[in-house]
Amino acid sequence: MIKLSDTLKRNSFPSHIIDKTFMRYLNKPSDQKKPQINDENNTRYFKLPFIGQYSRITELKLRQLLETDLNIKLVFTSFKIKNMFRFKDRTPDALKSMVVYQFTCAGCNSCYIGETSRHFSTRIKEHTVSDKNSHNFKHFSQSPSCRGMYTPSCFRIWTPRIALLILNFKEAIYISKNKPDLNKQLNHFNTFLTL
Repeated sequence: MIKLSDTLKRNSFPSHIIDKTFMRYLNKPSDQKKPQINDENNTRYFKLPFIGQYSRITELKLRQLLETDLNIKLVFTSFKIKNMFRFKDRTPDALKSMVVYQFTCAGCNSCYIGETSRHFSTRIKEHTVSDKNSHNFKHFSQSPSCRGMYTPSCFRIWTPRIALLILNFKEAIYISKNKPDLNKQLNHFNTFLTL
């Protein structure tokens, strides 16, 4: 088994596929471990992923390696490239939307918790540059030293992407729990949860 594994690896078969195939074979009940045998011509079949010319070279080397009266046939199957990679690239925080986030001032540790349905980077830009009604913008206007210490890392996402219906409730829960000093709500409504 070790010789077979080494031969496959030397012929450019991906080691994680070889290891996975061996583990699957070793974990089968003993009556299923026997390769399919055709009694008429004593042929044994083994299934491996097809990887071009290396598959045929491997087949020849395996026959030479085993040198028995058995006729060894490798059955090559195709495999999907997507199985070798992660399903999806991670979305950068700047492009995330439908999130609850927190701002912590680098100068005075004042906090603000908010939510946005747009890109996170768009909302950060509004807080720091264009939204004159933003509590963060007003804080920076009143404290130039805090503005001088600002970096984008002052903002961080608290929740992953969530549904629009839940977004406002999550924001309210975080505000209620953490009581950030920059969140000055003029209007609010009480909600009660009954079970």
